[in-house]
Amino acid sequence: MLSLTSANPCASQAGGVCYKVYSDANSFNNLFWDFQETGTGDVLFSDTTTNYAQGCDDTSSGCKAYFGVGQLTGLAAATPATSDNSTKVATTAYVQAQGFGSGNMSGPALATVGDIATFSATTGKTIQDSGTALSALAPLASAALTGTPTAPTASAGDNSQKIATTAYVRSEAQFAWSCPLTGASTVMQNCNWTVPAGLTITGFDLASTTAPVGCTTYAVMQVWDGTAGAEVGGFSMTMSTGTSFYPQVTGSATVAAGHQLRVKVTTAAAGCTTGAAGLVATVTYQMQN
Repeated sequence: MLSLTSANPCASQAGGVCYKVYSDANSFNNLFWDFQETGTGDVLFSDTTTNYAQGCDDTSSGCKAYFGVGQLTGLAAATPATSDNSTKVATTAYVQAQGFGSGNMSGPALATVGDIATFSATTGKTIQDSGTALSALAPLASAALTGTPTAPTASAGDNSQKIATTAYVRSEAQFAWSCPLTGASTVMQNCNWTVPAGLTITGFDLASTTAPVGCTTYAVMQVWDGTAGAEVGGFSMTMSTGTSFYPQVTGSATVAAGHQLRVKVTTAAAGCTTGAAGLVATVTYQMQN
C-alpha cells in the first residue's frame, strides 16, 4: 500500500534513476510524479515537492494498478524521429508521420506527376515511379487500343460476346476453292493450288453441265495432294448416269502449307453414250492456326 510523507525519498537514493509520468489515477489527480526504482523491487512516488508515497513493492497489487495492468489516462510522451525503429513509445504524431491509412505518401524525389506508383520490392516498404502514366491506361468503357492488342482465342464453335481473334476467325470461317475439270475420260490431275498455309478440308462437291449416260465405267474423282502424291482423306466421288449434281462428301483432313492441292480423275469414264462435260469440283476448307 502507498503512504504519504513530507520527506523526499528520491533525494536520499544515490545512483537511482527517476522518471516523470502524468497521472490521473486514484487520489493523486493531475499531479506530476517522479518515481524511482531503488532496488529490491521498491518504487518511490512524489507529487513534485510536497507529499511523497513510499514503501510500495513493485509486485504488489498497488503498484500493478499504476504500472502493470492498470488503465493510465492523460499520458503524453516525446515523439520519436520518423525513421525510428525501436521499442520507444510511438505517439499518435509518430504514427501519422508514417503515412499509414489515407492521405498523401512521400515518393521518390524524381517521380513524374501523374505516373502510377508501384512497390519497389516484395516487402512493400518503399514505392517507386512505375514510368507509366495513369492517362496512358485504357478505360474500361469504349477503350481505343493502339499497337497490336491480343486476346485469348475462344474455343471452336463459340457463339458469344467474347473477342474473336484472327486465329478464331480462321478456324471458323469456311472457304471454297473451285477447280474446273477438262474431262472425265482420262486419268489426270486438274488445277494446281499451292496452299499458303495449313488447311483442313471439310467438303468436296462435284457438278456438271452435261451428265454422263450409258457408261460401262463411270469416272471417280478425288481431292488430291500433289506434293504427297496421295488422296486427301476420304474425299472421293463416283459419277453416275444422268446425274449432274452430287451430294457433298464431308469429313476432315489436313493439307500442309506449301503442298499442291489438286482434283484428280483416278478412274476414267469409259463406254459412255454421252460423256460428262462442264465439270467443276469445289473443295471446302478452313485455314489452320
